[in-house]
Amino acid sequence: MDISIGITAGGRSSRFGSDKRFALYEGKSFLQNAIARFSNFSEVLLAVDSHIEGLSGCRQVLDEFQGIGPIEAIRQLLLASENEHVFILPVDMPRLESDIALFLSTYIEEGVDCICPVVEERKHPLCAIYSRRILPAVDEMIREGDYRLQNLLGRARTKYVDFSFSRFSPSCFLNVNTREDYRAVCRPKVFAVSGYSNSGKTTLIEALIPLFCRDGLKVGAIKHDRHSFELDHIGTDSYRLYEAGSSAVAIYSKAEYALRKRGEYSLDDIISDFSEYDVVIVEGEKLSQLPKIRIGEGDFPNVFLSVDRNYDINAVYRTVRKYLFDE
Repeated sequence: MDISIGITAGGRSSRFGSDKRFALYEGKSFLQNAIARFSNFSEVLLAVDSHIEGLSGCRQVLDEFQGIGPIEAIRQLLLASENEHVFILPVDMPRLESDIALFLSTYIEEGVDCICPVVEERKHPLCAIYSRRILPAVDEMIREGDYRLQNLLGRARTKYVDFSFSRFSPSCFLNVNTREDYRAVCRPKVFAVSGYSNSGKTTLIEALIPLFCRDGLKVGAIKHDRHSFELDHIGTDSYRLYEAGSSAVAIYSKAEYALRKRGEYSLDDIISDFSEYDVVIVEGEKLSQLPKIRIGEGDFPNVFLSVDRNYDINAVYRTVRKYLFDE
């Protein structure tokens, strides 16, 4: 049975602190990701409070009533749909798989107005299939000033689908409402550039970083050193504070900051500090399980690309992009 896809993308993002529709996830904005993930359906609709320029792959529909939440988005998506049934999803569920819509569509039957997932005993009315037959109930609720989707489920003939025994992970239904949610969901893409001493690791990383930046990706780099190192210089104020026994010393300006901390840290600990970055490149760690580019010879685990000193940097970059983002 044909169903349309309806993406709700008109929220205020007040808890997030900025317009999360344009926050990056796996190299694309939440909006671009949602549209791309469901592009295999015949119709993809996007409910917004005002038109967004430069989007392709969807048809935008505008709210008539402002400020009443997702119930108005559902109303507009159902009115605009070419199909009887619409799978509604919020733009801030970046892990939601398109197969979930297909799975729920197998429960469509006569006499059912809404098919709602239940994940770990929680109902998800903003990630459900609605029939256009529900429109009178939606209109009635709006007239009454009742905008709660949970109440809409109660007024409709709703079938609840328990996902406990499905193949889908509960993490598919994670909403990104806050910056903390974003850091938890959007772990950066990490890979290593590995090789023996003087193989050209730094030179390759130095050439890759501007290409990622050119494509709008925020890049972090981690250098592994098997030996002890000094980040500061003898005689500076920060050095004196650290040597006095401070557990951590930060130096900052308007443009940048550096933090030096005592303790034992794993690579995962360091990577967790880069949670807001899109890509993190680790120099070294040739024996780790990180996916890696190998320069020169060596029997290293988990190598996805081997290059010599005569590599074509653009070809290397294309391969890395395809590996990281499945492009």
